[in-house]
Amino acid sequence: MAEAPHAAPIEFGVNLNNREPLIAPDYDLAALLDLSARVEELGFDSVWVGDSLFSKPRYEAMTLLSAISQRTSRVRLGTACLVSSMRNPAW
Repeated sequence: MAEAPHAAPIEFGVNLNNREPLIAPDYDLAALLDLSARVEELGFDSVWVGDSLFSKPRYEAMTLLSAISQRTSRVRLGTACLVSSMRNPAW
């Protein structure tokens, strides 16, 4: 009898609000970076940040992901959306 194929494990990620630190005085960049490290400690698989033409101000997504990469080691990082038409392709 053939074995049934195994389903891929379910993964969970957290979308960080990279706009909130710029509009809420009690939530700053340090808190956002601490939260990214805590997300990893709690066992989540990924950390995401957004980009937008209209929801401004917000921390720039690629720069923020670079900072988060220095606070985490295992989680995958990504953009929940990315406005590629507004970026220099050489970057």
